[in-house]
Amino acid sequence: MTRWLEEVRQNGNPDMTIMLIGNKCDLDARRQVSTEEGERFAKENGLIFMETSAKTAFNVEEVSYKSTNFQNEPNSLLLGIFINISVNL
Repeated sequence: MTRWLEEVRQNGNPDMTIMLIGNKCDLDARRQVSTEEGERFAKENGLIFMETSAKTAFNVEEVSYKSTNFQNEPNSLLLGIFINISVNL
Protein backbone atom coordinates (compact mmCIF):
# COMPACT_ATOMS: atom_id res chain seq x y z
CA MET A 1 0.00 0.00 0.00
CA THR A 2 2.79 2.43 0.87
CA ARG A 3 4.58 1.86 -2.43
CA TRP A 4 1.39 2.34 -4.42
CA LEU A 5 0.63 5.55 -2.52
CA GLU A 6 4.14 6.87 -3.29
CA GLU A 7 3.60 6.17 -7.00
CA VAL A 8 0.25 7.95 -6.98
CA ARG A 9 1.80 11.00 -5.35
CA GLN A 10 4.79 11.04 -7.71
CA ASN A 11 2.66 10.76 -10.83
CA GLY A 12 -0.62 12.37 -9.78
CA ASN A 13 -1.90 15.89 -9.38
CA PRO A 14 -0.11 17.52 -6.41
CA ASP A 15 -3.40 19.13 -5.33
CA MET A 16 -5.34 15.88 -5.01
CA THR A 17 -6.95 14.77 -1.79
CA ILE A 18 -6.83 11.04 -1.11
CA MET A 19 -9.44 9.10 0.83
CA LEU A 20 -8.59 5.66 2.17
CA ILE A 21 -11.84 3.71 2.39
CA GLY A 22 -11.91 0.40 4.21
CA ASN A 23 -14.71 -1.64 2.71
CA LYS A 24 -16.46 -4.72 4.10
CA CYS A 25 -16.33 -3.52 7.71
CA ASP A 26 -19.30 -5.79 8.35
CA LEU A 27 -17.01 -8.84 8.17
CA ASP A 28 -15.54 -8.58 11.68
CA ALA A 29 -14.65 -12.28 11.86
CA ARG A 30 -12.43 -11.95 8.76
CA ARG A 31 -10.98 -8.54 9.63
CA GLN A 32 -7.22 -8.27 9.15
CA VAL A 33 -6.95 -4.47 9.33
CA SER A 34 -8.26 -2.87 12.51
CA THR A 35 -9.98 0.49 12.47
CA GLU A 36 -7.09 1.87 14.51
CA GLU A 37 -4.53 0.57 12.00
CA GLY A 38 -6.42 2.15 9.11
CA GLU A 39 -6.75 5.45 10.97
CA ARG A 40 -3.07 5.43 11.91
CA PHE A 41 -1.96 4.67 8.33
CA ALA A 42 -4.21 7.43 7.02
CA LYS A 43 -2.96 9.96 9.56
CA GLU A 44 0.70 9.10 8.92
CA ASN A 45 0.16 9.54 5.19
CA GLY A 46 -2.12 12.59 5.19
CA LEU A 47 -5.22 10.69 4.02
CA ILE A 48 -8.87 10.88 4.96
CA PHE A 49 -10.01 7.53 6.40
CA MET A 50 -13.47 6.02 6.52
CA GLU A 51 -14.84 2.51 6.80
CA THR A 52 -17.83 1.33 4.81
CA SER A 53 -19.96 -1.69 4.15
CA ALA A 54 -21.68 -2.00 0.81
CA LYS A 55 -23.68 -4.90 2.23
CA THR A 56 -25.18 -2.93 5.15
CA ALA A 57 -24.80 0.53 3.52
CA PHE A 58 -22.77 1.72 6.54
CA ASN A 59 -21.10 5.08 5.67
CA VAL A 60 -21.82 4.69 1.95
CA GLU A 61 -23.76 7.97 1.79
CA GLU A 62 -21.15 9.73 3.94
CA VAL A 63 -18.34 8.75 1.57
CA SER A 64 -20.42 9.97 -1.35
CA TYR A 65 -21.18 13.22 0.47
CA LYS A 66 -17.51 13.88 1.33
CA SER A 67 -16.37 13.14 -2.20
CA THR A 68 -19.04 15.43 -3.66
CA ASN A 69 -17.93 18.28 -1.39
CA PHE A 70 -14.33 17.94 -2.60
CA GLN A 71 -15.38 17.88 -6.24
CA ASN A 72 -17.25 21.18 -5.79
CA GLU A 73 -14.18 23.07 -4.58
CA PRO A 74 -12.11 24.88 -7.21
CA ASN A 75 -8.84 23.17 -8.22
CA SER A 76 -9.67 20.06 -6.22
CA LEU A 77 -9.16 16.47 -7.20
CA LEU A 78 -10.20 13.51 -5.09
CA LEU A 79 -8.81 10.02 -5.33
CA GLY A 80 -10.62 7.29 -3.42
CA ILE A 81 -8.64 4.19 -2.50
CA PHE A 82 -10.89 1.29 -1.53
CA ILE A 83 -9.31 -1.51 0.44
CA ASN A 84 -10.83 -4.75 1.60
CA ILE A 85 -10.20 -4.73 5.35
CA SER A 86 -10.09 -8.50 5.39
CA VAL A 87 -6.69 -8.21 3.65
CA ASN A 88 -3.56 -6.77 5.30
CA LEU A 89 -2.29 -3.31 4.42
